[in-house]
Amino acid sequence: MSYSIIKTLHIVLLAAWLGMEIAVFILFSRHRDFEGISVEGRRALAEVHELIAFGPRIFWMPMLVLGVLLVTLGDWAFEGGGGVALAGVVTGLAVIWLVSQGYVFFARRSVSRLASRPRHLAWIRRVGVFDTCSRVVVVVALSGTGVLSILGFGPIDHWWLAWKVILFSALVGVTMIWKRVGRRVAVERRFVVGIDTGRMPDLVLFRKLTYQAQALLVSFWALMLAIIWLAIDKP
Repeated sequence: MSYSIIKTLHIVLLAAWLGMEIAVFILFSRHRDFEGISVEGRRALAEVHELIAFGPRIFWMPMLVLGVLLVTLGDWAFEGGGGVALAGVVTGLAVIWLVSQGYVFFARRSVSRLASRPRHLAWIRRVGVFDTCSRVVVVVALSGTGVLSILGFGPIDHWWLAWKVILFSALVGVTMIWKRVGRRVAVERRFVVGIDTGRMPDLVLFRKLTYQAQALLVSFWALMLAIIWLAIDKP
């Protein structure tokens, strides 16, 4: 029963993740063609983009938790209490990570709060460091586990699952690159849509960044489709 529920949540989250990524891809294309859209319309479009993009930025962590739970409950890997201990550690890390990301999201949406309370900026920087460290740990741990399992020294007995773990680690690596590109897009977008008037918008750079973001989305879809194929076909 619990396995079926977690598997259902896993599929629903995956569908939401892919759907939001498609919406983000389309919005990036719309950002490059602001002609005919008023300043208010541009700002509204940027706000909608920010809301939609928040989901894909955080979905990889719940997916990791659900994946570990499925592997443990399905007896696909780990022996004894190792899987249960790992699931507990990953779930705890995920809760802390999600709370910190929620704090950053709502703090950044309140410009007055950031301006009047510098401590929010300090906490945002700390969360950024924690976020980067979490992603690095996940990439190293998952890729190492997958490679060792393929070589016969890891805890995963099924090679398709080992490859799935490796591909997911690559996907998390793509999110690290996306994080940097997305930050630069957000900065330039403030000038393009007129939120920040400190300088003239660099439209050439902005278009270049949106193309880079879309290329990362394409690589993300390719990795995700390979993961889905391995999960369904189990070759």
